[in-house]
Amino acid sequence: MFIDNMIESNLAPLIDKVMSDNEGIYIKSHVYVKSHVNVENKPHIEVHLTLRANEDEKPADKLLKAARELASLVEENDGKTIIEQ
Repeated sequence: MFIDNMIESNLAPLIDKVMSDNEGIYIKSHVYVKSHVNVENKPHIEVHLTLRANEDEKPADKLLKAARELASLVEENDGKTIIEQ
């Protein structure tokens, strides 16, 4: 998942909320600046969502639910998301 138009300090509480709402989900963000990617002067954040679960717990569904929740929160705060599966 990638997030644009949002700084990491504004993203952090949204990540905390999603991890709190979704047991077992861990979210890590990596910020890239203009020198790393061509995004003008806006931050570009790569977000990794991970989960340890058995197949019968439907881990893909749980990850997608958390990703959608984070995307919704980001967009509510004027950010832009791109979800890659």
